[in-house]
Parts: sequence; structure tokens; C-alpha cells
Amino acid sequence: MLKESTVSRSQLAKLINISPNRVSELTKAGIITAVSEGPLRFDPTDCKRRFIDYKKKDATRLAQSGNREQLEARLRLHRSNLVKQQNKLNSLKEQVATITETEQAYNDFRGIILTELKQLPERITDKLGSTKDMAIAAEAIENTVHAALRSIQGKLTEYCDADIGASETVETSRNSSTRYPLIEPENADLVTEIRKVRTERDHVVAETNEIVADLFSGNRVYTQDIERVLADRSVAARAKLLGLSQPLARVVLGAGSRAAGHLMEAVEQIAVEIKPFDAADFRAKEVQDRASEPDDIEPEEPSADAE
Repeated sequence: MLKESTVSRSQLAKLINISPNRVSELTKAGIITAVSEGPLRFDPTDCKRRFIDYKKKDATRLAQSGNREQLEARLRLHRSNLVKQQNKLNSLKEQVATITETEQAYNDFRGIILTELKQLPERITDKLGSTKDMAIAAEAIENTVHAALRSIQGKLTEYCDADIGASETVETSRNSSTRYPLIEPENADLVTEIRKVRTERDHVVAETNEIVADLFSGNRVYTQDIERVLADRSVAARAKLLGLSQPLARVVLGAGSRAAGHLMEAVEQIAVEIKPFDAADFRAKEVQDRASEPDDIEPEEPSADAE
């Protein structure tokens, strides 16, 4: 009875990123083996290991073949792949922030707004003075609110422009201790460069995968989701602030000694819009649609025999 973990020819082809016909060719050549021929089934773990070993041996054979032109073509291809992966990584880095950085920035954003709101009742009271005129009171409240909004905007702009938490790029050297077979001296430089470029590309892919994994786990979030939360909450608070003047003027003028309490209550209702930090608020609803998992095996390059 076949193990449940076996896969079909087409499934194996997709797994190791080659065509189904190529799977048949490799099976016929004895490079990978089928656990059953009727129907054709494969052990994915064993076949993946055998295929990777085959690719390594094939690369070594080509390196030893003395075909410098082919090696130069391979080097150009690997360099092109490296640039693509680096561009992908750099683009992704620009779009994300760690959840720790997000929490710090949000708490600073929230603190600036709440501090201004906390001072608003006293400022309005000072502006109102002893006036009993509804129009004058409404204008005083409106002017004070606009002044507070300008102050908040200025402090937020100053905060965003400040050089906060500048990340330091740390270069780490990676030394490979892998032993490679001897190659022809005239091609040693190309083979060394190919291995260097491939290794660098592998590290770039690994770093990209770590960022994607962090997005799924919640350790990182997209900056556009940070902007969405900040915009939604600041717009809601601003709308309530701008709507204060007329209704609040009526309440305050008729409240006498209770005016300060009414002012504080009105401001507290606005402050509710600037909620405490919650990481879940910053998660994209469909992270899967914006981050794909890279393949762990590169497409097989045509061998010298196939050319």
C-alpha cells in the first residue's frame, strides 16, 4: 500500500519547479526513483534530495567542462537574479515596520494628541472669560480648537521629520567552509564568482522570507496599514473637535460653575477616538494577497547535453 505522503508526477514537477516531462526523463535516467509505476507515484522528500544532489553534481561537471562561454552566461544569469531579489527585498523593507517600532510611533502620536486635548478645556475657559454672548463664545471655542489643531499638526510634523531610531546597516561576513571538487584553472575565477553570487542571492532570499514570515506572525506590519490607522483616528477626532463650537458654547454658557466639567467631558469623548495601541488594529486584512512565499528551489537550468 502506498504511503499517503507520495505525490503524482505533476505534483512532483510543481514541487521541484520542472516540467512533468522532465520528471519522466529524470526517472528514466535513474536520477530520481518512483515508489510505484502503476500509477506513477513518488516520495517527495527523497526525490527532492536526489534532485538537489543531481543539480549540484551537474553544476560541478559544467564547471569542469572548460566551457568558459557557458560559465559566463550562467554568471550573467545569476547576477541578474541577484539584482531582482535585492530589488524585491529593498522594496519590501520600504513597505514594512516592526511591531515594536509601530507601537513606539503610535504611542508618541497618541501622546502628542492627548496632551493637546488635555490642555484644551483650560484654554477654552481662558478665552471665554466672562462673556455671555453666544456668538462670541462659539467663535472663541472655534479659534481655540483651530489653534490646538495647528499645534498638533506642527508637533506631528516635527516628530515625523526627526531622525528617530535610524536603523544601522550591519554588514556581516559569511564564510563558506564547503569543499568543492577541483576545477580547471582557467575557469576557477568564473566558478568562484558564480558561487559567490549564488550565495549572496540565497542570503537575500532568506532575509526576504524572514520579513514575509514576520508579516504573517504579526512581528511586522505594512506601513500603509500604520498610515491607515493614524489617518482614520485623527480624522475622527478632528471632525469631533471642529463640531464643538456651537453646541459647546450653548452648554457652557448655561452651565455656570459646571462649565469646566462640561468642557472636560466633551474633550474626553474626543480622546476616546485615539485608542490605546493594539497590534491587531495594524494587521492587513489580507496579508496573503500582498506577500507571496518564494520558491525554495530555483528553476532548473538547461544542461550542456540539452543544448
